[in-house]
Amino acid sequence: GAENKFLEELKPLPGPVVPQKIEEEPLKKEKIEEPSKKPSSKLLYILGGLAVAGVVIVVLLAGKKKEEKPKIASITVSFSPNPVTNPVYDNGSWRWLFTVKLTENNGVGAKFSNTGPDGIALKVDFYPGGSYSNTAYFKISDLEGWFGTQGIQPKGSVSTDLYIWLGANSGRAVFTFYFTDDNGNRIEASGTVNFSSSLSKETEKGITFTLPSIGVVKK
Repeated sequence: GAENKFLEELKPLPGPVVPQKIEEEPLKKEKIEEPSKKPSSKLLYILGGLAVAGVVIVVLLAGKKKEEKPKIASITVSFSPNPVTNPVYDNGSWRWLFTVKLTENNGVGAKFSNTGPDGIALKVDFYPGGSYSNTAYFKISDLEGWFGTQGIQPKGSVSTDLYIWLGANSGRAVFTFYFTDDNGNRIEASGTVNFSSSLSKETEKGITFTLPSIGVVKK
């Protein structure tokens, strides 16, 4: 049960002590790969599908934007003079002389067409004295004879000189032309020519009332 004591004396080694340089090999850092952030094949498939769908939608929208509806011919009917003043006495009848002009404004040509009521290309409603009297009907062949052509060129115009036996001292006539344009659209164009004169009452008595009719002034 007594304590044991040990005494040791440290003695220097003979000769100088040269410290040795110990080269430590650098630690190799292991490359720890992080979990891949690449989208899964399922996600790629979905995103790819959306991308393709987006391209398809863009293509469809682009195609739809380019797909414009065909233009429709726009035709105006004008008269000169309008109103027509003072009829001309000729061969026992009074004739109202004027020029009718057809003009296309939208860059689409059109031809006379028998697409009006009862297969006609023009109807003229007469209103002598302001009241309806009768209607005259004309086909393509009649209009070709009047205008010397089958229709109107894009941005073009055609005209002809006409006369009307109105049978009264005033009134009007409504012209309605029917066409089929170059894009297959059916066109209807109307215009009204008015008649008003300052004939004396004595002259008016010389006007024999008959159903109004229309004709072409021969040149």
